[in-house]
Amino acid sequence: MIRENRLILKSPGADMKKFLIIVLIIVILGVAGYFAWVYLWPKFSPAPSPTPTPSPLPTGIAEAKLEVLSANRVFDYWIQRASGAVYYFSEDGKLWKIDEGGDEKNIISQNINDLNSLSAGNQGKQAVISFGPAFNPDFSLLNIEEVTWQPLPEGAAAAAFDPAGRRLAYLKDNGTFTTLNLLNLDDKKTAEVIRFSQKGLGLEWILPDEIYLTQKPSHQVQSSVLAANIKNKTVRTLITGEFGLMVNWRADGEKGLKFTNSLRENDLNLIDKSGLTLQPLGFLKTLPAKCALETLIYCARPGEISSAARLPDDYLKRKIYFKDIIAAFNPENGALETLWNAPEPALDAENLKVFGGKLFFVNRYDRKLYSLEIEN
Repeated sequence: MIRENRLILKSPGADMKKFLIIVLIIVILGVAGYFAWVYLWPKFSPAPSPTPTPSPLPTGIAEAKLEVLSANRVFDYWIQRASGAVYYFSEDGKLWKIDEGGDEKNIISQNINDLNSLSAGNQGKQAVISFGPAFNPDFSLLNIEEVTWQPLPEGAAAAAFDPAGRRLAYLKDNGTFTTLNLLNLDDKKTAEVIRFSQKGLGLEWILPDEIYLTQKPSHQVQSSVLAANIKNKTVRTLITGEFGLMVNWRADGEKGLKFTNSLRENDLNLIDKSGLTLQPLGFLKTLPAKCALETLIYCARPGEISSAARLPDDYLKRKIYFKDIIAAFNPENGALETLWNAPEPALDAENLKVFGGKLFFVNRYDRKLYSLEIEN
């Protein structure tokens, strides 16, 4: 029995040796096969990765030319159509002129502190500047050709030129009421037209006989647009109480872009001079202040708008910035053409104007004045 047990104990050791020998043979054959493959098998170089081919740009981008015009940060600007010159106030309150050749020079070296607003006539020969404390600003009329200033009466609260540039309308706060007044730019005579109780209104003179009284837009407040007829001396409601209401009118006043924000839904519509909707433009996804209305509608369209954004408030208060795509829309046939969609420079365009085959705007990122060729 003892011998039999010993034989049984030796058997596992013999099997283990056989197993190790087999494993060693397999390893040797594997190593030999690897070296044979490395040194004897024909060598092939891996194919190089193909060079990425840029996607074709949308129509118009390749031909478009973007140019920075101003050397300074711009508060606001206007175009003198007779000469093609561009005038602007820099943020430090100096007046600059850029001629058609691109030369830039300082017109008034005196700084105007605390600029609030700027409104120029359609021909660009005169402009009204608001400056000083926002709660009690001063208004002054600037004649570009003569480089002279004419202060508006104390209490002036808003001003706008008529389409022909011969008269200036301004609101005056008289304490208990507000008056709408007309200043004849030829003989400098002033006449009161209408008085009313509302305060804090803005002015837009679009049609020859009607001046629009506007309220500050907010998604939290319903605002309206009132039309004051200077011939009949009457006031009617043009657009009634809508949240976030903003309107940008075409120069002839026949059409406009209207933005509203109802229940956090941003709506943009093309309207007629009566305020009636002609065409929904929600696909543009932008604000009227980022568009210029001509035969075509030129707009700076944000590539993306955060769902948390409250428009127009967050944009007007500079809580948010956009990265814009600049496009032209034809309301007659529905064609939408991209004019600029490049990652650099980043553009957040406002105050768009069309003149001489170019689209002018201020870029909110660097506050420089830009132009984009839109006609070849």
